[in-house]
Amino acid sequence: VSKPGVPDDDAPGPDDDAEDDDSGSKDILQFTTSIYFVEVEKEDTLTVDVMRLGKMEDTIKVKYYTEEGSAKAGVSYTHTEGELVFPPGEYRQSIEIEVVKNPRWAPTLEYKVQLSDPQGCNLGMYLKTARVKCIDTKPFPTAQYKPSPKPGSVKGKLRLLREYYKLCFQVPGTKWRTFLTLFIDQFKNGYNVAKLLLNVYIVDVLFNTADPTTQDALLLPDRAGTAVLVGCFYVLPMVAIHIGGIVKVQMDLPGQLRLFLQCCLFRKYLNYSEESRASVVPSDMQTAITNDAGSCAAAYAKLLDLIAVCL
Repeated sequence: VSKPGVPDDDAPGPDDDAEDDDSGSKDILQFTTSIYFVEVEKEDTLTVDVMRLGKMEDTIKVKYYTEEGSAKAGVSYTHTEGELVFPPGEYRQSIEIEVVKNPRWAPTLEYKVQLSDPQGCNLGMYLKTARVKCIDTKPFPTAQYKPSPKPGSVKGKLRLLREYYKLCFQVPGTKWRTFLTLFIDQFKNGYNVAKLLLNVYIVDVLFNTADPTTQDALLLPDRAGTAVLVGCFYVLPMVAIHIGGIVKVQMDLPGQLRLFLQCCLFRKYLNYSEESRASVVPSDMQTAITNDAGSCAAAYAKLLDLIAVCL
């Protein structure tokens, strides 16, 4: 209860009412829809419309900018920002966003366009943010080859497998993991070569006590010390191999690729139409995400194992 003669700070005054009336009389700026779609292969630019609601008597301004989501700036689109100025009577303006042509296959990705810092106007409560879905119509894993007249041919399968490996190699974070894995795998090859050389040295020099000339070939002045040193050469590389194995586990290259494939499958499924989703058996989708994605990711790791053996 307010005391007589003491003004109540919380009570609304005439200035507050005037401010509310002024805010309510301002024009509203917002996007024309909450979701925009762009076909990456067919469109070079995306046009996003901003509309004005109200009396349209004054000049108003608003800033805009794009915000990354699953679609990244420079990969799926060009980052765009700026300011729109609406003179009196103008009720619509457009924002042009350049579409980046990416030859690599990708699922349906999205980013946002935001309105901010209104001057002389208010932003719509819900349509001040718009989502943009980038639809990639290329088949997985590549659109380089047309459907083969002989489906199931070995040559066609090998080509698709090669394109799948190229797609995996281009996944963010895969390149350096691949090169580091190949480097670590060479530890075993180097160790095998070292063991062969050490075995030859043990037989021809260390244990060849009948030949006095082998004394000069010893690594240390006596044979016992040389034997200990050779034993260290056998054991110490195993430490490096063990550390390399820990690094490979921490990198988890198959896990990174499995996550990528799972996200792609799930994004594609969520962007199906109702009719398309109804035609997909849920158990097949679950099997593809939980099992098949892991098998495909393991195939890339098997290729690296094969390369390591061949080198």
